Amino acid sequence: MKLAAYFLAFWVMQIIASVGFKYGSHGETGYSKRWLVGFIGGNVVGASSIYVLMKIYEAMPGNCNVAMVLAGGGAFVGCQVALALIFRSRLTRVQWAGVALVAAGSALASLGGPVTGGNADASKGMHREESASKDSTTEVNSKLTQWENDHVDKR
Repeated sequence: MKLAAYFLAFWVMQIIASVGFKYGSHGETGYSKRWLVGFIGGNVVGASSIYVLMKIYEAMPGNCNVAMVLAGGGAFVGCQVALALIFRSRLTRVQWAGVALVAAGSALASLGGPVTGGNADASKGMHREESASKDSTTEVNSKLTQWENDHVDKR
């Protein structure tokens, strides 16, 4: 439940930042009070959302890639919908299909259950193995072979 709240907060903050940037650039050229409000507001909210993204990473230490695809994909889709509704921007059917594909791709990337064999301790600054640069070529190949045996689906 806490993780869902983090995602929702991140998406909302990204949407607010995008709307702020668009608001600041809407209808006026150059630096104006409206531009400055949009620039500062968008950056304050957008930069603050990085704190929430770090909390998402903290809550999902096993796979930061899935955390990012859900956070980034959800923010992208939310921003597209919000900007279209608020500023009446028009996307073509093909462009909306692209937005839908991003949403579907984000959902698809999250399927498959928990990741095994990943470095879940990386968020704590620990590493399970020494870096490959210190290993000889034979040891690296051995580790790759072992990883393949453990993780590649053999049908």
